[in-house]
Amino acid sequence: MIGSEFFTSYLPGYEGINTLIYSGGPALPYILFTSIILWLLIFERIWTLYFAYTSVLQPLVGRWQTVEVCDKKKRKKIRAQLISEARVSLNTSLGFIGTLVAIAPLLGLLGTIMGMVEIFDVVAVSGSGNVRAMAAGVGQCTLSTMAGLVVALSGFYFVNLLTKRVERLMESFSQDLALE
Repeated sequence: MIGSEFFTSYLPGYEGINTLIYSGGPALPYILFTSIILWLLIFERIWTLYFAYTSVLQPLVGRWQTVEVCDKKKRKKIRAQLISEARVSLNTSLGFIGTLVAIAPLLGLLGTIMGMVEIFDVVAVSGSGNVRAMAAGVGQCTLSTMAGLVVALSGFYFVNLLTKRVERLMESFSQDLALE
């Protein structure tokens, strides 16, 4: 198993990251995990929607081109099916990304509540005169709230960006499937 010695010798600044995560309270590792999953999914969608979208749409266009001439009603149904398949393929994981964006501030709020509980514990044990002990709880509240909001706001921007990209690709794809 890899110990902290591995990280401190090969990753400069690891101590600072470890201290930051520790001072953010028990909710911050969950926010970090959510953030990593969120960004992996966002990068995958960016790659697919900006660079590899032809590998998703080209087979559907090929299927459309092989459709034999038949009555207009049947061609409309086939076209609608292909458009639906394209929409499902392009929207893959956007719903999950949106869910992660919604969860991040809730995890930050959970960290805030945990920090408040810590502050109340300090007040109950040592009274309200121990400002230094209460400051740790306030820091935990602030750090976890900020982390949750940063993850959510940055993710929200990319969800909107990717959704607009899907809409543009779908418009172009729909025009490629002309009924003639």
